[in-house]
Amino acid sequence: MVTNIKTANIHPHPKNPRRELGDLSGLADSVKAAGVMQNLTVVPWNDANPGEGIAGEAFESHYTVVIGHRRLEAAKLAGLLEVPCAVAEMGVAEQVAAMLAENVQRSDLSLLEQADGLQMLIDLGEDLAGAAKKTGLTLGAVKSRLNIVKKLRREGLEAVQGRPINLADYEKLYKIKDDEERNLALKKIGTKDFDWAVQHAVDRQERDDARAKFVAAVSKLAKEGTLEGHRAASETLIFFTFGDGPLGEAADFIMAGGGEPRYCEVGSHVAIYKEGHESGGGNGAVKEKEEERDKKKAAQACADELFSRAYKLRLGFSKGFKAGPGTAAAVEEMAAAALFSEGLFDKKVMGDLIGSTIKQSWEDNGESFKKAVTDAFEANGGRRSDMLFFGAYCRLEGVRQSCFVGGRHYINSDLESLYGHLEKLGYEMSGEEKALLDGTHEIYGEAGER
Repeated sequence: MVTNIKTANIHPHPKNPRRELGDLSGLADSVKAAGVMQNLTVVPWNDANPGEGIAGEAFESHYTVVIGHRRLEAAKLAGLLEVPCAVAEMGVAEQVAAMLAENVQRSDLSLLEQADGLQMLIDLGEDLAGAAKKTGLTLGAVKSRLNIVKKLRREGLEAVQGRPINLADYEKLYKIKDDEERNLALKKIGTKDFDWAVQHAVDRQERDDARAKFVAAVSKLAKEGTLEGHRAASETLIFFTFGDGPLGEAADFIMAGGGEPRYCEVGSHVAIYKEGHESGGGNGAVKEKEEERDKKKAAQACADELFSRAYKLRLGFSKGFKAGPGTAAAVEEMAAAALFSEGLFDKKVMGDLIGSTIKQSWEDNGESFKKAVTDAFEANGGRRSDMLFFGAYCRLEGVRQSCFVGGRHYINSDLESLYGHLEKLGYEMSGEEKALLDGTHEIYGEAGER
């Protein structure tokens, strides 16, 4: 039954997931002209605020709004003294569920507000399945939203509200295992530098894991030591990057004899040398030469990692790209550029794009390669526009695209052109990528930290 209740006696819900009601001026004008066209849903004050009184008044004649917070505030702004209300009987959990369902369906809540509301339901005793049923969300959608408040720090989440953030952005952060690194990347969410920050953390994570495996393998063949006094080029290997080996060249060096093998960790690097084959330590020219060599190797390793990270971001965008009416001209322009490009079709890029290794057998006259292309076409839904992009990207992209040669910047017009095409299709370059491309990145002046 709908009844008119004084606006002065209706109060906002203390557990309303929606924090901001937005601009109410337009709604207030409408209410002033035509009144409140849809009734509010309210509950008696004590049903929403059990055990709490109202200063100086009896609470029996007071109510708490469950559905219609904006209408209530607009009515107050318009000067209405009463509004039509349906008085409902609901427990607190039901009230929260009703507010969530209304706002989620209308997309009025941010993902964090949805997560907070769902967490309130769980705290009130609801299980995941019940929360999903009462809010109209799938079970997966409930879990993914709850992860936001479970896996990310509150202060970091609060600081980035108001930015354009979607659920996929939050889920990218969960690939970062380290809590500190994850919350550092959170600071960039909703900006053009976010994907770079996530990839940086993932790369560091993978490098640290590879280094740990490398050190574990080395420790079985050599004793731990210190690098001081053991820097002669012929007797020392310094590893700045770590492959799948995990030993490779290191094993050959250790097993070659000529002294007791030792290893030590220096920052993010690992050095291996032979005890008893010291460089003498007093030869300053030799030491200076070795330090300069190590600096150049470190800078090259750092540059390789940075450009590899940039490649992964371009590849990730290209994997998810789907051509549409608004991108048809840009795709055709990119395809034309690829057609007249002097570059070679990069099968490694294509393999990365479709998630499998592309092998070309000379014995089958290229049939295996043709099949891979056909399969890729079908995997993309057979749409010609998508396949045009697919082929153009594989022709213009390169796994080792770089602007770093001998510690200096050089203009890579092919890479500049590729970025230009991708930006027309919606790709957003991070600040780091722009600096790598135009020569302003610190890596061109010093080894830097990765």
